[in-house]
Amino acid sequence: ATAMYVPSAVQGQGYEAEGLNLDFYRDYNASRKDPGQYFSSPSELDVSKLRPCNETALMLHEVMNNYLQITSDSAGVVGTAPEVTGKCWDTYFWYAPGCRAQPSRC
Repeated sequence: ATAMYVPSAVQGQGYEAEGLNLDFYRDYNASRKDPGQYFSSPSELDVSKLRPCNETALMLHEVMNNYLQITSDSAGVVGTAPEVTGKCWDTYFWYAPGCRAQPSRC
């Protein structure tokens, strides 16, 4: 299972400052707003507390082939269908298409 937790204080900051609903996925569109300002950038994270991408569901061919079929995001995977896996950046991160140009904003 995958989950995301955003503390209430952080949600409140985003909402008060610019009406961002940080508990709603659509408000994470970095091309429209800057939700990344409320979070640490990937370069600031202690990766010793993270699991490398090659130990996650990003390596499951079925999962990532489904992702590729639904999104056509060929830049987010490596390999050729149906043997695709998620593309990892800096060993620990997979970035959504809207974050790849400037990961620090996401």
